[in-house]
Amino acid sequence: MLLSRSYNIHGLRLLVEATAMEAIREVDTLLSAFSSDLGKGPDCFISICPDYPEEHEFLPSIRVLWDGDLPEGVHATYCADETRRWIKLHGLSLACFDLASCRAKISFKPDSQWCLISGNIVPILAEFLKQADHHMIHAATLLINTHSDRALVISGASGRGKTTTALALTNSGMKLVSDDISFTTGVERGPGSTRIWGLLPRLKVCRPSFELLPWIKRLGLPSMEGSHEVYFNPAVVPRAEVFSPLRPDAIIFLGERNTEGHRIEPVGKVAALSLLAKENISAIDRRSNGPSGKSFKALANLVGHCKCFMLSASPRLETLCDFLSPFLVR
Repeated sequence: MLLSRSYNIHGLRLLVEATAMEAIREVDTLLSAFSSDLGKGPDCFISICPDYPEEHEFLPSIRVLWDGDLPEGVHATYCADETRRWIKLHGLSLACFDLASCRAKISFKPDSQWCLISGNIVPILAEFLKQADHHMIHAATLLINTHSDRALVISGASGRGKTTTALALTNSGMKLVSDDISFTTGVERGPGSTRIWGLLPRLKVCRPSFELLPWIKRLGLPSMEGSHEVYFNPAVVPRAEVFSPLRPDAIIFLGERNTEGHRIEPVGKVAALSLLAKENISAIDRRSNGPSGKSFKALANLVGHCKCFMLSASPRLETLCDFLSPFLVR
C-alpha cells in the first residue's frame, strides 16, 4: 500500500511517499506542523521503502565526503558527485538524492525506521532547502517571549549542552523552536531580512540532564532504568506555537561549565562567525559563489544581526533565565 503526505515548508512544497506506515509516522513527527494540500505539483519528492540493499558498493568515480561513526554509534558514509548525494548508514539505510531534480529515495531495513529522521530526512531536507535560501545550522533556537518575534540562538559543540540549556530556558518562560536543527533564511533578500526557524524532532535527554533539570522528571517520560538516555515527544515541553521565521536577536555560545556561578562575556563578530563556522564546517569550501558560499554568507548575516556572548553555566540552571535576561533586553 502506497501512503503519501504533503508539506509546505516555508514555500518549499514537499511530497513524501512510503510503503510503510512506520516511515510515514517518523516523517510526520518532524514535519506535521507543515502539513498542507500542495494544490499543484511538488518542488521536491522523497520516496521511502523498506528494501535496504544488503550488498551495495559505491562507484570509484563517487567522492566520499565523510565516513565515520555518528553519535548513536552507527557507521555512516556520505558520498557525492556533481549533482547527487548518497547517505549510507551501514546495515540500516541507504539514501540517494538528486539536487538537480530534487528527488530522493530512501531504502531502509525493516524495524530500523528510528534512523530515518536524523540519518536521512534531515540531511536531504537541508540540501533541498539550501537551494531555496534556507541554510541549516546546528543550533538551538528559542522564542524569547510571546510578545515579540525575537529569537535566541544557542550554539555549541556536540555534547556541550544545547538541548539541556534550551530546556532549562523553556521552563522559565521561553518557547522552544528547535534544539539542534535551525535554519537561517533571507540571504537573497538583502540586509535586514535575516530570519531563523527550526525543526523539532523527538528530543533526547541523557541521565546528567535529569539531574540538572529535575522538573523533567515530572513530564511522565519513559523510564531511564538501564539506559543512559531517553527520547520523548517535544509536545510535552513549552514550544513556540508560531511557524513564521523569527527575528534573530542574540547568539549564545556554550563554553565549559563551571561549579561556581553563571558567567557571560561578549564575543566579537569575527570570533562569533569563526565559532559558528566551526560547528557548520560544510558551509566553507572553495565554491564561494555556489550553495556553500551562500551558506557562509547566511552565517555572516546571522552574526551581523545578533548580540553575541560566550556563556559558562553553573549547575544551577533554574536561575539561568533570570541571569540572561539583562543581556537580552532590546
